[in-house]
Amino acid sequence: ERFTEAVKAQYDGPLYGCSIKVVAEFRFGTRRRKDLANAGKLEYDALNGIIYIDDSQISEIQAKKIYSKENPGI
Repeated sequence: ERFTEAVKAQYDGPLYGCSIKVVAEFRFGTRRRKDLANAGKLEYDALNGIIYIDDSQISEIQAKKIYSKENPGI
């Protein structure tokens, strides 16, 4: 909920009829096994109707996994 509220405060979307490129950085607080391929699924779905009409508009994803106890987040 905090994630979507932060996005809504910064964006006047959604975009219609265009391809979207996502650039994401996932900062995990522990070195527990984390699957980068699945990391953004919840977040991409949460942006439906905010950034884009549907996450099927995403045509490219550039993602990075970082371990940061001091600053976990997306």
